[in-house]
Order: sequence, then C-alpha cells, then structure tokens
Amino acid sequence: MSFALAHLDSVPIDRYRGVIYRSEPFSSIAGEGAQLFHKHYLEASANLNEPLNVNWDMFRKLEKAGLEVCVTARHTGRLIGYAVYILIPHMHYKHLSIADSDVFFIDPRYRRGWVGIRLFQAAEGGLAVRGVKGVGQRVKLHVEPGRGGRDLGVMFRYLGYKAVETNYRKRIG
Repeated sequence: MSFALAHLDSVPIDRYRGVIYRSEPFSSIAGEGAQLFHKHYLEASANLNEPLNVNWDMFRKLEKAGLEVCVTARHTGRLIGYAVYILIPHMHYKHLSIADSDVFFIDPRYRRGWVGIRLFQAAEGGLAVRGVKGVGQRVKLHVEPGRGGRDLGVMFRYLGYKAVETNYRKRIG
C-alpha cells in the first residue's frame, strides 16, 4: 500500500468567497502559522499547563514519506485555517487506506458561512486523490461548541461522518 503522491502545492483544491483551499506541507506553514497555532492551543488544549511543542522534525519525516496531508484555507493569501491528516494503513483491514485527523482549526473570525465545511470537503478531495478510502475526525469534548452554540458533531454528520467510538486518555508519567 502506497500513499507516496507528492503534495499538490499551489494547486487550489477549492475556492469559496475569497478563501482558497490547497494542499501544503504542514511544516511549510510553521512560521506564518505561529499565531494561529497559539489560538488553537488556547482553545483546544486539554492541559494548558503543558506547553505547545510541535514535533516539526516528525512532520517533515511524515511529509517526506508521503504520510501527511495538510489542507490550508487562505483569505487574500493569509493563512486562516488548516486540517492535517496522518495517512496510515488500517491495522484490521489491510486493503483500506485511512487518514486520521491530527489537527484542524479555523481562525474564529472566519467561522461563518461554509468556510469550515469547505475546508473539510477540500481535505477529503485531497485525500481521495491519494487513494484514501476512510477518514477519522476527532472533536475534543472540552472545547466550547462551535459557531452558533452548536456542537461540531452537527457539521461532521452533515458531511456524512458517524460517531463510532469514544477515546479516553490519562497521563501516567
């Protein structure tokens, strides 16, 4: 099973109301995305006592191996959102290639209209081109409900996702 397809850098996957969605290596947005990553950390981290420390070396290795997909959302060239996936062979159904969501975020100022839905649709399109057959999304339970006071599950169900499991975590060291 191979995911080794090059990033479709600078080729827009979609456009919506001045927002351009495209595939870019996640590590390539490390510098310009710093403020957005910090907003994401403050909103979504389960433990704000643990400092954000992105393993950029690992992302670069995954990118080089063709195992990472990042779709960005840009408005007038400015990074306003991203969805990052890790491509993995399925351990129980080896004929299926799947993408597991690592992180996704949209600047709160742009959480309106179809911006978020279009980001995920663009990501699914980019993943499908790479032969991915299934996508897993994660929504942290402690994050405030999305725009309009609605749970993000509403959006994912609209996109055709089903809730299939609950994850539990515990820090042991």
